[in-house]
Amino acid sequence: MSVRLKRLIVACVSLCVLLIGTKTLADPMRPPGYGAVSTTKSYRSTTYSLSQILISDDRKRAIINETLVSEGVKIDGAKVLKIEEDRVILRVDGKLKVLAINDTKGFQIKRETE
Repeated sequence: MSVRLKRLIVACVSLCVLLIGTKTLADPMRPPGYGAVSTTKSYRSTTYSLSQILISDDRKRAIINETLVSEGVKIDGAKVLKIEEDRVILRVDGKLKVLAINDTKGFQIKRETE
């Protein structure tokens, strides 16, 4: 075989590989869906549950989703903006959400006075 024919065969094979083999090889260790682009908008479906509010002279705390939080803290994608006596105001995805405690009086302990 002549050198010219060998070069022609190499050029044809290379061209076929370039045209047919443009698909990259998949990594067998890559998790399914890795790098896939989603065309749908994802929405967070977190439910926020306010259990308790504690307000004293030097601190404001609340229990949201079984987690103790204070003002300015982030929890499950929401930022605690304000803790009041009967409600907590959150910012979720740029919108305000108010969590309220139904019974504003809570438990009262009456003590006997002498």
